[in-house]
Amino acid sequence: MEYWYIWFLLIICVFLPMLSQRKRRRRRRRRNNERRGKVNIELIKKFIGKKCLYHGESDLSVPSGTLLSMEENWAEIESEDGKTQLINLDYVTKIEEYPEKKKKK
Repeated sequence: MEYWYIWFLLIICVFLPMLSQRKRRRRRRRRNNERRGKVNIELIKKFIGKKCLYHGESDLSVPSGTLLSMEENWAEIESEDGKTQLINLDYVTKIEEYPEKKKKK
């Protein structure tokens, strides 16, 4: 056990970088969560009264229909069968206008 200080330095050299990486990951997660919740409401208001398709994160099912109104990060949607639903825009990644069928001549 004459060389215990060498083992001590080795352990510190291995675990110290691991701790700093953990802190960086936490900071990144916080930053990503803060960014995710911010939706540009002014751009979405252009879709009020139009039929739209809504795409959610990964496997979330988001209804498609006419956008009736918006308040903060909530949108009121009327589906084709007449049901009205509220969706949280924090979980919507993409909104696009429903493509209308074009007549072929």
